[in-house]
Amino acid sequence: MTNQATKYFIAGVMQKNNLEGKVCNQNYRSVLTKIIEENDPTASVYDPWEAYDPKENLSISETFLGNIEKAGASDITIAFIPEASMGTACEIYRAKQMNKIVWAITPLKKSWAIISLCNEIFESIEEFTTFFKDFQNQKNN
Repeated sequence: MTNQATKYFIAGVMQKNNLEGKVCNQNYRSVLTKIIEENDPTASVYDPWEAYDPKENLSISETFLGNIEKAGASDITIAFIPEASMGTACEIYRAKQMNKIVWAITPLKKSWAIISLCNEIFESIEEFTTFFKDFQNQKNN
């Protein structure tokens, strides 16, 4: 990872666990992307929300499974999980299967899935930001 661009995958809740399938606020994605890009200028960030193009005519399954594979192909998956998310669980599971780094921003610190699949767990975006800046400084020195 040192001489190449680090590939980041932004995972996180989209539909929550609602029955209507409505999408929840996705503002965290641009916040995380900005933090990454400001502190790692060579970063390659993949955000499934931004990458989705309805004109591609992919099925829900193709889109969902494709995103899971992209998480596994990234160097680092950063998951924003304010509440349980089945899709995010699949993404972080795949990243872990591929021996990639998984960081979670979540209050669910006692969740067996979070504990088992994540290398680092943060309670807030602010806590993550402090960690990420330190991580980049160590990586660059």
